[in-house]
Amino acid sequence: MKHVLMIVIGVLSVTNVFSQNFIIKGTVRDSLTNENIEYANIAILNSDLSFIKGTVSDSLGQFFVPVSSLEKSRNYILQINHLNYNKKCINLSNPQENQNIRLSSKDILLSEAHVTGKYKIVSSNANGFKIRVTDKMRDGALVATQLLENVPSVYVDYNKNVYIKGSSNILILKDGKELSSTDLVNQIIPESIESIEITTNVPSKYAANHYTAIMNINTKRVENKSVIIDNNSSFDKQMYDLKLNLNLETKRHSLYLYYKLYYRNFLEKYSVENRDITSKDSISFFRVKPRKECDNEFFYGYSFYKSKKLMIGFDGYLSLYRENFASQFDNVTREDYSNSHDNFNTQNYKLYSNYKDSLNLLNIVFQYNHKRALDTDLYYRSLQSASQKEQRNLYEAQADYQRTLKDNIQISTGVDYSYIKNSEILPESFLSENILTEKYHENNLSAYAESNINLNKWGVSAGLNVFNYRRSFDDDNIKVNTFSIYPKASVAYNMNNDNSLKLSYYSYINTPSIWNMLPYTRQISPNLYFKGNPNLKPEENIIVSSEYSYSKGDFYFSNELYLKTIKNKVQDLLSYEDNATMDSKTNLRRMKDIGWDMSLSFNPIKCWKLNLYNDLFYRRISENTYYKKHLLSISGNVTSSWDITKKLGLILQYQYNTRSLVYNGFEKMYSSSMAVVQYSLLKNLDIYFMAIQPVDQFEKRSLIYDAQGMVDQINNVKVRTYLISFTYNIFNSKKKHKNLYENESKKY
Repeated sequence: MKHVLMIVIGVLSVTNVFSQNFIIKGTVRDSLTNENIEYANIAILNSDLSFIKGTVSDSLGQFFVPVSSLEKSRNYILQINHLNYNKKCINLSNPQENQNIRLSSKDILLSEAHVTGKYKIVSSNANGFKIRVTDKMRDGALVATQLLENVPSVYVDYNKNVYIKGSSNILILKDGKELSSTDLVNQIIPESIESIEITTNVPSKYAANHYTAIMNINTKRVENKSVIIDNNSSFDKQMYDLKLNLNLETKRHSLYLYYKLYYRNFLEKYSVENRDITSKDSISFFRVKPRKECDNEFFYGYSFYKSKKLMIGFDGYLSLYRENFASQFDNVTREDYSNSHDNFNTQNYKLYSNYKDSLNLLNIVFQYNHKRALDTDLYYRSLQSASQKEQRNLYEAQADYQRTLKDNIQISTGVDYSYIKNSEILPESFLSENILTEKYHENNLSAYAESNINLNKWGVSAGLNVFNYRRSFDDDNIKVNTFSIYPKASVAYNMNNDNSLKLSYYSYINTPSIWNMLPYTRQISPNLYFKGNPNLKPEENIIVSSEYSYSKGDFYFSNELYLKTIKNKVQDLLSYEDNATMDSKTNLRRMKDIGWDMSLSFNPIKCWKLNLYNDLFYRRISENTYYKKHLLSISGNVTSSWDITKKLGLILQYQYNTRSLVYNGFEKMYSSSMAVVQYSLLKNLDIYFMAIQPVDQFEKRSLIYDAQGMVDQINNVKVRTYLISFTYNIFNSKKKHKNLYENESKKY
């Protein structure tokens, strides 16, 4: 019996060696540029060239072919075909190895034929996901933000501001280079966009920049010139936006000029109610009219491509911002309360160099920023004024290096140093005639290292950021020095072509703003004042998450559970001085969020596109004494778009927020909705009719309690308006007609 058992085991072992289930996998790249090749036909053939199984490479150039019962004694052939490349055949001596394939291009030009198939649009990785851009997405977009509306978890509002997972605190890159502002995303020509990477597990490089997500737009260089005019005008003259975008792209030169005008003149109403045991309850209602804001922004830049590998360039920026708020008591007499004038002038200059080849990437950046601010407040009851002046200079240098060791291993490292010098001239106390000069210095030094490894179905990313933060107020002899290490790690597992799992851990820092630290007293209402706290510490954030995502064709779904811990969270703190309430800032020891967020993007029918994002989180603040220690909150957005005809489209957007817990209170941001009717009058001219209808107005509320009372602040801006808008690309030419050959089954 023992011998029979050994014979059976031996037979099974031999069978297992000579007949196994394999996954033939690999990556297809251009032999010269090392770029990923998509739509390559992959075929597994017998030695007699009879077909066994096949697939098509995805947007990352990757392919996976599950094949059963390959016999070791037989020869098999891997055949790769592509319209623009020479055919290649490889003997599969070891089917389990990762196949790294290089194709040489054909010396032919195909201008009238276009081959498509059903492919996977979204590919997940250890840090986020990557979406390949289709011709349909490009054809329907005059500017890049119109294209971004198709990306899962991305939300674009009426003024073309970009949000990822509900947050606008994002960074946008073009081919790995940081844009000076998210407004410059429309400098990118839609026809040049090949893919878009969304990174929610923020790289170690940005641990000190408190970004919630990174978007990298990968492009191909195309010679192009464009002049784009984008305009929003409300019928009631409350809102006006103008954007003028000039862009020139040649083989060696890239030049852009961008002007943005932002104008608002709304009616705002706000109330401040404060109660304490030392004085009578007080509630003040205010009406702000005019509530004017006007910003003129100028962006400009030039890049020179010395070769395909080396590029140098500079960016410039100028902002002239003006604000005028006239407040009255909202009563029968409409007595004047205050008038506030703010002037901000900001300049920024950046010089950069970029070297890139098939294995190496080197970036060097030098930057200078100067800001001058003047804030003047006039209070009519006391017939006195308070003035604050600011001069700020920032100097920054950074260097980044990235190396591809193998096709599946990539490492990056870098260093960033910045120095801030700030001078403030302000009153010693509210309405005081004594003037103080506050001199502020800040030094930030960070260094990081990170590696990304892809092993078959696994993706691993790990990194570390070392951050040294030093700041001081010279006149008050206040110094804050911190040295911290912020690690990150993520592991992704691709279960198959459609399903993936990811586990992540990352941490980052938020430094307090100068406005929250300045010891300057400002009056909010007759009995409420605000004063900064120069002893604030930086916030430290740690997030642990697990995510499941499913992607097939144009359908994408992700489901994430997370735990977020924030140390030294900056929050409001109430105190009482001279029978008045003082609102200042303090650091909490710890705040915790346990949450679930979901992203869903799909086409219910051919002409209907639906994007949904929802974030549900349970927040706990153990230090709360006078309000709840925990609260469940929900936020999210829904975008639904219909292509009614080839020229007519409809977009509906809804953004919602519930109350969220803060230190001894809550805050509630506004919810809003919008309807947009889009009509393509010409190939280069789109006209929009927009209706903005906030739910309960643009209302924000903050309620804070303490041992002696409470402060309840409600702001609402009356915005129920209709806008007419257009986007006009002067040099946009009509696209050539393409013969379209469908190959949905991927057969050869």
